Amino acid sequence: MTRAFAFFLVTAGVLCGTRFGAAGPVTGNWAFKPKIGGQGTLTLQKDTPMSSGKLGNRVKFKGGRRACVIVMGDHDPIVPVTLQIHDDQGNLVAVDEPGKNVDSSKAPGNDVCAVVWYPPRDGYYKITIQNTGRDWNQCWVAIK
Repeated sequence: MTRAFAFFLVTAGVLCGTRFGAAGPVTGNWAFKPKIGGQGTLTLQKDTPMSSGKLGNRVKFKGGRRACVIVMGDHDPIVPVTLQIHDDQGNLVAVDEPGKNVDSSKAPGNDVCAVVWYPPRDGYYKITIQNTGRDWNQCWVAIK
């Protein structure tokens, strides 16, 4: 097991071990597995259509409570991903670019990213996941 993957497991365990009702989207925690094409971008916001309708309150976070988005690629092959969070005014709130300034795009940990922030008030947030590699990536995304 690589150190980056072990770090991810520990981080995910710590985040999952906290009280589930204390943070996250207004509708509660959720996860899904999107497939993002090479050089592709997935943007999640209240108007994004999903199989059960638009995302709506799934991307509305509670003010003053911890919010978290975790993205993990399929590691087959390792494809760099980035994660950005913008508030409803378009301001960049948080970003994770694990592959930035790394010599090899296939370096362990390039396809794992996460952000944690504390929204100042209830509001909708835009979540942008970008696959910066050439190969498609089956990602696992958790929103807490």
